[in-house]
Amino acid sequence: MRKVVVVSVGISWERVARAIGRTGIGEGDVVLLFNSIPRVSDAEDAMNRLDLWLREVYREVVVEMFWLDPRNGFEENVALIRRNVERFAPCKAYFLAVGGFRWLSMAVAYAAFATHTLSHITNVSVETLELELEEDTKTRDIIRQIFPTQESRVIRIPILLKLAEIDYTELQILKEIATGTKRTKHLVKKLGIPRQTLQRKLVKLVKKELLEYEKKGKSYEYIPTDLAKMLL
Repeated sequence: MRKVVVVSVGISWERVARAIGRTGIGEGDVVLLFNSIPRVSDAEDAMNRLDLWLREVYREVVVEMFWLDPRNGFEENVALIRRNVERFAPCKAYFLAVGGFRWLSMAVAYAAFATHTLSHITNVSVETLELELEEDTKTRDIIRQIFPTQESRVIRIPILLKLAEIDYTELQILKEIATGTKRTKHLVKKLGIPRQTLQRKLVKLVKKELLEYEKKGKSYEYIPTDLAKMLL
């Protein structure tokens, strides 16, 4: 099965290259490189060097580059990472939070959780989530004395969290609500679900903290929560 490697880059391309190499990618596999604005020259250089290295060493690997904007909201960036992995389903996904700003590493980690949450629906299997000990100018020498090899600085997350328990029908309801269909009577028409079934599902989604609701006149309008947005 095809492998899809998701990696946060930052400004150090060699460390990221070694992390990618650990996944054992080959012909037909995919590497998705994520970085964060501002697009400083060192970060641009790291992305370009990785792109060149991957195309030279792994000739038949698909490489795509993305620049995430924290102003778009954490949940939207998580969803963007997840959706780009799901484009290549069925596949095995490897999430490597090894470089870049802390928020970017967190976004990659949460994207792994979100992908794992929907794996039974999307046919994407999350194989690993890895982080690496951070180095800065003050701690680099100490870190390298205690952890002399890059492998010893790798932290593998042994348990993948599910952000929620959700089935296919519930996901379709969330997606329809996210398009602007907020009232029960309109959801019944759009989705073709019996009203009683829909009502039960809506109650469950509220209890799972995937939906919020507001009373509008005699009816209610439903709104996806930030948690739900990571799954949309």
